[in-house]
Amino acid sequence: MLLQTILKYIYKKSWLIVLIGISIAYFPLISSIMSIKNDSCVLSYPIFYFFSNQLNNDIIPFWHFNMHFGFALYADPGTPFLNPIFWLFALANSSIYTYVLYILFHIVLGSIGMFLLGKQLGFEQKTNTILAVAYIAGGYFVAHLQHSNHIIECTYLPFVINFLYALFKKPNLKNTLLLGLFLYLFTISGYPGFAIGMPYYIIILGIGYIINQSYKKKFPEKLRAMGLFCISVAIAIILCLPFLYALYTNMENFQRASTFSGNSYLFEGGASPVLGFASFILPLASVVKNSPFLSSDMAWNNMYIGIVVLIFFLASIKYKNLFIILPHLMAIAFFLDISFEGQIKQLFFKLPLLNFLRYNGGLRIYAMLSMIIVAGYTINNFFITEKLDTKRLVTIIKILFIIVSAVLVTTIIYSLINHSFIFNNEGSLAKKILHINLSQAIILQSVYVLIVLFFFKKWINNKRSVLLIALVDIIICFWVNLPFSGLSIKSMPTITRDIEASSKFINEQQSFTIQTDSVLKPAINHVVYAPALLSNKVGVIPPHAYPSGKKTYFEFIEKNGLNYFNNKPTCFLQSKNTVALPYTINAESIKIECSTTQQDTLIIFQNFDKNWKAYSNNNMLTITQWKNNFMQIILPANTKNIQLIYNDNAINKLLFVPIIGLLTILFILLYTYKKNN
Repeated sequence: MLLQTILKYIYKKSWLIVLIGISIAYFPLISSIMSIKNDSCVLSYPIFYFFSNQLNNDIIPFWHFNMHFGFALYADPGTPFLNPIFWLFALANSSIYTYVLYILFHIVLGSIGMFLLGKQLGFEQKTNTILAVAYIAGGYFVAHLQHSNHIIECTYLPFVINFLYALFKKPNLKNTLLLGLFLYLFTISGYPGFAIGMPYYIIILGIGYIINQSYKKKFPEKLRAMGLFCISVAIAIILCLPFLYALYTNMENFQRASTFSGNSYLFEGGASPVLGFASFILPLASVVKNSPFLSSDMAWNNMYIGIVVLIFFLASIKYKNLFIILPHLMAIAFFLDISFEGQIKQLFFKLPLLNFLRYNGGLRIYAMLSMIIVAGYTINNFFITEKLDTKRLVTIIKILFIIVSAVLVTTIIYSLINHSFIFNNEGSLAKKILHINLSQAIILQSVYVLIVLFFFKKWINNKRSVLLIALVDIIICFWVNLPFSGLSIKSMPTITRDIEASSKFINEQQSFTIQTDSVLKPAINHVVYAPALLSNKVGVIPPHAYPSGKKTYFEFIEKNGLNYFNNKPTCFLQSKNTVALPYTINAESIKIECSTTQQDTLIIFQNFDKNWKAYSNNNMLTITQWKNNFMQIILPANTKNIQLIYNDNAINKLLFVPIIGLLTILFILLYTYKKNN
């Protein structure tokens, strides 16, 4: 009786269902049974650690000294330097558990954004429940848990589209301010590719609405909405001024600051149309491929939204709904087109700004969002219609049943002929599971899909059962795909111990030498690739394509190799180039102990930046470039002790713009709310 009462209460409170769905889907991460991996652990978390460590020492981390020999952290578009939520979590603690909470917070926030977007579109609560869970536990999220900056950006996307719709539906100050606010948060939260894709998404939706003439407001109202939209964009630009300034002043230094000319992420990793569409039904098949991880682009950008949601999406594509869903069908076609391989992806190379992106699959989130919205129209009709007409849904179920059955039978026959159905007998059970081949993945998930189709058809006239199977299907597939793309099979305590061991190893090395590849190797494992990033020392890590990497540094490494730095001190006098000078370093200063009897040159292995100023006994010294990359200072005779201060006056002043802007927006919104109530 009590259980029945609880279930009825939960069924009535859709937000509770969403929260339960998130908790179940993300239980492996919440419970610490599994942990973040790859970029989230190796790149994003170390940046968070550094950021937190400096803030808690009362230092604003403008300069990151132990990655690529230093770069302006505030200029790194891959770091959410201006995101106030990032600051709050960084101020709280630097542990990896805090960083995971930061990710989980955004996942919950993203589900709220999707729920609000559904509500904005006029969908009822059960529909919004399915859409919210489909969004934050769909294939894109499970794939990108290893790229946490993607997850953070995905959080703000439904908020932007929600307030975009709200503004054109009800052009007022509140919606103008909120759209500007979320455009700002969306732009500065760690993955710049999304911001490049956003104008295309908005333009395509706008063209779609013009074509289908669904926007029937009078011209003055249209004009007012367009004017307020421009004001929202202007607000976002003003709030982003520090970000834009940092990009502009550092653009020539970025490793990626050149026209895109193609790379292995496209030529090896672009999703083929076959695997691209297969991922809608068999996501595991698109992750487990007979190819290395880096060439498995689908492992990063899986399009799975749930079998039940997919059936509703297919049911929506009919002439009767065409005018309503046309804008989103156009968006789906565009963003899937630019992410496929071969000639079909040529738009990616031709259109402005897209050629600055490193790979093409990330923008598939826009297609996924539009698919969920399109499905929402039919899901909503399903839940609000008293007398259900399920003929179209049943027909689609039967067609999918035939297709998946044919795939299953064909794969079994192929596997038997080629003896590819034998499981790997080496290693632990977890490794055996993770090393299944493509045929095994297709067979296993085909059986699962057939079971889901069977129960969906059987329960199709029971709305509560349909809600349940839709959510369960999404969550089960989320769990199945987690070890293959989203999370590490190592537990959080294990990862924490690995990080601590690696950091301890590095910090115990000699204080005044560069931490090089050869030194790092004993501490390196697949969990912590660059432990130098978790220390307070200058370290050399292999060049990679992180946006912040300075061109000059990469060119130097290409010419001289990492071995150049073996046994080299971090800073030294040219007259004694093998003797390390004692130094201390943080994100705002470098203090070097030295003493000269005659003129000498101080060499510092930190990238040259015009914002570094050097002083000795209150006298300013001139910093110039050494080997076209690092810093050198001519020291007069009898110079004692040097201090370098990093200070960008412009960014110091510009940082007040978003602070004042956010406080102003908050004040206006609170005043408006109080006035209306």
